[in-house]
Amino acid sequence: MAMGLRGAFRSRLVGVMSGERRGTAAAAIRGALSIASVGFRLAYGLRRLAYSMGVVHAETVAAPVVSVGNITAGGTGKTPFVIWLATRLAGEGRRVAVLRRGYGAPGGGEDEETVLVRKAAPGTLVRVGADRVRCAAEAVREGADCLILDDGFQHWRLARDLDAVLVDATCPFGFGHMLPRGLLREPPEALSRAGAIVLTRVDLADEATLRAMKERIAKLAPSAPMAAARHRPVGLSPVWGSSAPQAGAPPGLSGSGVVAVSAIGNPSAFAGTLASAGARVLSEMRFDDHHSYREEDVEEIGRECERVGADFAVATEKDAVKLAALPPCHRPVLALRVSIEFLEGEEALLGAVRAALVRGDARRGDGHGVRMPAGDLSAKA
Repeated sequence: MAMGLRGAFRSRLVGVMSGERRGTAAAAIRGALSIASVGFRLAYGLRRLAYSMGVVHAETVAAPVVSVGNITAGGTGKTPFVIWLATRLAGEGRRVAVLRRGYGAPGGGEDEETVLVRKAAPGTLVRVGADRVRCAAEAVREGADCLILDDGFQHWRLARDLDAVLVDATCPFGFGHMLPRGLLREPPEALSRAGAIVLTRVDLADEATLRAMKERIAKLAPSAPMAAARHRPVGLSPVWGSSAPQAGAPPGLSGSGVVAVSAIGNPSAFAGTLASAGARVLSEMRFDDHHSYREEDVEEIGRECERVGADFAVATEKDAVKLAALPPCHRPVLALRVSIEFLEGEEALLGAVRAALVRGDARRGDGHGVRMPAGDLSAKA
């Protein structure tokens, strides 16, 4: 596996968190991280308490809000899900706006996930900023009648009508510990606030693990409909277009030897998606999430392809946005396009979303936002 210095550090840290790395040093690091996680959990608890007691209020705006989030740090597949949801709601006649925080944006530009949402859901209004309450109000003024709050499960300033929570089947509970000892942003019990659960990448988990996960989540969120989905590869495209060495129809994944290139929260899941599509993953190049690629990185990708004898390199579609701004590699580099495909529970999920939007429409029919105490932050009928 080839990776930059920070990528290598993250891989080792995940090994420590998961318990895969053994020895005295790893145990000492886990002990230190456990102490640090006490402070993180305390800060989380105080913040939750402030909202639940009404000391701090969540703001409501004059449009229904569906939050899409998770309980773990790292990628659970929110962007493909947001694109799917925005497209479905637009197809039902909704004027949809997506509210994003916008991490890792280059100077004066947009972050790669925002670029993907705009490209894949062209009729969707996208508003980006740290103050998502203000973004929501702006979107409503511009005609949006339905808001999708991206990465919103812990963004409690904006009240929502439904929390759709994504749980990655390859690492559902963040190694069982809060940050930084594990990957949990909130304890698993926080799933009780969810109005709908979406299990992602279920094709990468074995049947026994998946069954145990479903049973645990059903106990934590007994009233929430549960859907199961996978990330389905839908195509390959050259990162640098027709001027690059890989001009012409891109080859298929099945049987091809590839280098997997990613700077995402869950790089092992990307490699798993490639393998599930029939690719032979000869090497992985893992960079930090939202990594700002440089020309040296592109050159390193080419060298790694030569070293392992790969047919080509495959980057995530998110990473391809940044790679495309650099001079092309001397070896073929393709972007993998994926979409979310539901294996079960899609209609129940859509039913929960539609019901929440109807409630939001009825309550906000006067067109005025209000302040409300945020016990569970989900508006009640």
